[in-house]
Amino acid sequence: VLQFYYQRGCLYRLRALGETHDMDITIEGFHRWMFHGLSFLVPFLLVGYLFQLYNAYTLWQLAHVSTTHEWQVMVLAIIFFLLFLGNILTTLSVLRDKLREKTPPLTLRQKYQSLKTFLSTNYHRRSRSFHQFGYRQEKEQTDNIDVTSKDD
Repeated sequence: VLQFYYQRGCLYRLRALGETHDMDITIEGFHRWMFHGLSFLVPFLLVGYLFQLYNAYTLWQLAHVSTTHEWQVMVLAIIFFLLFLGNILTTLSVLRDKLREKTPPLTLRQKYQSLKTFLSTNYHRRSRSFHQFGYRQEKEQTDNIDVTSKDD
């Protein structure tokens, strides 16, 4: 029922924006502004999925009671568990994809641009200090040589 209202609201928004006609059905795919309605729907979906898991667990326990001899109980437990597993994995996959769309991934150029600038500034900083330090050391060595040569 909630999903029906959600889809009807999405179609109403599209009609109000003039993007669809009155007789159109809901569109395939997912738009960014639909995520707000989905965030309202997800807690109810999760409660329903947990109820499926509870049913699977309860039926599994009933199937292992010594007084239960019917095979249908075990099959129903497996069906409810598979239903829970498929629903929860699909929902989590959709949520993960939607959250990834909100934060666009960095391209390799953007990712390594900061590393490149860090390394280049560090290289220049090190090379300047090395040259300055190396120059001082060379100057001291030449001064020492000059001093010793003057004493001879």
